[in-house]
Amino acid sequence: MLGFGTTFGTWASLVWPRLGHFSFLITCDPVSQVLSDQGKFERADDLYRRAQEVDPSNANLHVHRALIALQWKGDVTGAVDLIKEGLGLDEKCEFAYETLGTIEVTL
Repeated sequence: MLGFGTTFGTWASLVWPRLGHFSFLITCDPVSQVLSDQGKFERADDLYRRAQEVDPSNANLHVHRALIALQWKGDVTGAVDLIKEGLGLDEKCEFAYETLGTIEVTL
């Protein structure tokens, strides 16, 4: 439940067609973060994956998926690979470099 009695599937089916792609991307991040906080990592990752379909050149989405991979599965290698994919799209993505630095420091 996302609140107000609305399930994720219902929310996505109502919001996506009405807000358009740009607005969907804006709302995707906070909703995915809430899902992650609730331990619903698969659903959060699915939402970011859908956002990647809408905006495949958005390097930040790769980083967000990497963070979910770390939280959900503890998959450091997979997370680093996702971040590097993002850097392949945008070599100046600060979020990617910050996240890689954080991973490196914590290992």
